Amino acid sequence: MPEGTVLQRLRNLGVVANWIERRNARQASAALLNLFWKVRRMRPQLAGRPLYEAVVAEHLGSGSGPAALAVSRADASFAQWPRERDVRFRDVVHLLVFEECARQSKGGEALRTMIGRVVDQIVPADL
Repeated sequence: MPEGTVLQRLRNLGVVANWIERRNARQASAALLNLFWKVRRMRPQLAGRPLYEAVVAEHLGSGSGPAALAVSRADASFAQWPRERDVRFRDVVHLLVFEECARQSKGGEALRTMIGRVVDQIVPADL
């Protein structure tokens, strides 16, 4: 079977796209985790939500308004249901990575679930 045919079949099945999305999610999660540690070293007085907002602001290259909105959206999406808890950095990463991947893909809920698994492998739950 010609190589092009196999590659085309994999593309049609979404295998290539899924692999690319996973790779992009891993890279983005690792970059955000590295940025978390960098901001934490630069501003050791910050913790929790203010720290997450500082990381997001640095990531987005924006002021505190868009960063606070992103953290609030992560809180509403992940920390309020099915049981209320404090927002975690992992939630913020999940939201940011999902939005970045969703702009490039049409994966929907399956994409969100896959990204959640990738983020969980990279970002510790206790941050």
